[in-house]
Amino acid sequence: MERLRVGVAGTSHWAREVHVPGVAAAEHVDLVAVWGRDPGRREALARQHGVVACTSFEELVDRVDVVTFAVPPQVQPGLAVVAARAGRHLLLEKPVAVSVREAAAVQEAVRAGGGRAMVFFTRRLVPEVERFVERARGREWSRATVRAHSDVMVTQSPYRDSQWRGGPRAALWDLAPHALSVLLPVLGPVRQVTAAQHGRTVVLTVQHAGGAQAEISVSLHAESPADEIRLHADSSEAALVAPTYDGRAAFVRALDRLGALVRDPDHEDPLSLDLGVEVTRVLEAAEQSLLGSGA
Repeated sequence: MERLRVGVAGTSHWAREVHVPGVAAAEHVDLVAVWGRDPGRREALARQHGVVACTSFEELVDRVDVVTFAVPPQVQPGLAVVAARAGRHLLLEKPVAVSVREAAAVQEAVRAGGGRAMVFFTRRLVPEVERFVERARGREWSRATVRAHSDVMVTQSPYRDSQWRGGPRAALWDLAPHALSVLLPVLGPVRQVTAAQHGRTVVLTVQHAGGAQAEISVSLHAESPADEIRLHADSSEAALVAPTYDGRAAFVRALDRLGALVRDPDHEDPLSLDLGVEVTRVLEAAEQSLLGSGA
């Protein structure tokens, strides 16, 4: 099996703790290069792992077969389009972009370049969550409730200084994708989205085409963290509460699945770019609802 050369775009905490060591630990791939806008960080990261520190993103693209992205969602689409047009395979972070227009541009670039692309929906790559989705799929649920309340912006977490997470609606873009990556395959496509904001908490009301309604509450500033998805039917309930997960192990699984896409042109994956674009569509509709209400 031909080994894939992988480069990581980004030098943030997530890049240092998940992407770079994840690539180094994965089978059938080789970590060959890193790139980031901070020269000191990229040199240190490259030196730590014995790879090339690229001085430009274009140099990274030239050296690799696969690019993984650990950059803010406002930055990711422009870089992804460059890599995709060059025929590189992509492992993208969620959300793919902060507008459907940008997400669709990435999708079109992937088609034009002939590469494959997946989205690193971390939670969906956790075995416990995958089993929950498989058990729940195909059943007739009437509603779902989700609480994803994190304290990362009010504690001494490594994400507290993240600039893009400091925005008033950042929880929508950071946490809601995890919930949607579970709900969409279980409840089906979304036909209507409304949203409201209560302080730093955003609440989405999502109407699915099959008739189910989901209420998704997300916050990055929670005093009492919560992490649960509950599916409700007339006579039953299924709950996924605080699943434990290893981000690095999930990343290795994502790389393995991207490798399967690369090796088999006819193979599809539920975490492909199509899901990433659909999640972006729902999030953009929610943000438009918030802006329309003056939130």
